[in-house]
Amino acid sequence: FLLMVGSMISMSLYAPSLPVLETELNISPKLIQMTVVCYFFGFCISQLCYGPIANYYGRRPVIIFSLIVCCIGSVAVALSDGWPYLFIGRFIQGIGSGTLYNTSRALLCDVYERHELVRMQMPLSMTVLVTPMVAPLFGGHIEHYLGWRHSFWFLGSYFLMLLIVYVIFF
Repeated sequence: FLLMVGSMISMSLYAPSLPVLETELNISPKLIQMTVVCYFFGFCISQLCYGPIANYYGRRPVIIFSLIVCCIGSVAVALSDGWPYLFIGRFIQGIGSGTLYNTSRALLCDVYERHELVRMQMPLSMTVLVTPMVAPLFGGHIEHYLGWRHSFWFLGSYFLMLLIVYVIFF
């Protein structure tokens, strides 16, 4: 579930910071909105590519790789000083998050039998529905007290923590 939360929270945690990004990076509102498009473009492409790769090589190496990609994308956005780097960082972050989303669902199918799988899908579905709604609340507080870059430092730290836990325990 933590993989799915990370995937979903990275989608909308920074939403309250969009007006601040406009001002601080001197970017037009249309370009700021394109950061969302870049994220979803990477998110969608990764699901098409990494599903078959995870089936062939196994879930573990793909999840480890995607957590590293999420960390890199989050740090790239946190360090960005203009729209090209912001776009590239969000695209990279989308690639990693899409892979986490896809493989976390596949992990449930690998671990649980049919009846248990139905029972386990409900909390996962609730995570998918609730996390993007709650994430902007946390993102707004992070932006207000620490600044927009800290939202991405938080995401990078979260993905790094998941990577460490996943490598050690799974």
